[in-house]
Amino acid sequence: MLDPITRNAIVFNGENYNFQELRQKLVSAGDLFNSYSDTEVILALYRKYGIDCLKFLCGMFAPAIWDRKRQRLFWRATGWARSRAQLRSDENKAKLGHFILDGITGVPFIAARELAERLAHVGTAPRS
Repeated sequence: MLDPITRNAIVFNGENYNFQELRQKLVSAGDLFNSYSDTEVILALYRKYGIDCLKFLCGMFAPAIWDRKRQRLFWRATGWARSRAQLRSDENKAKLGHFILDGITGVPFIAARELAERLAHVGTAPRS
């Protein structure tokens, strides 16, 4: 989904449980929405608060937001998604949770739910 104002893009998996309450507050503050989805609410919160938008959310999810102006990718996993997420950068450093990729450096990354999926992309088979 694209933010119609900033043109930021989001890929989102999971569920934000309090998005209806947050949406109503945003509408009261003058924000307009094209849908009733939690994804659009996260984009609107990111537009206002940047990565601090996560402080308002309640649920289990893993959004990845491309910030067009800053040329960076913000990725965050919470709840169940956090315990299952694997992230690999080209420096071969595994991390969990919160990750910001600077779009200027162009460092590619792989996000996968399972270690075997991640290793398949780098040509390494998991040990049995």
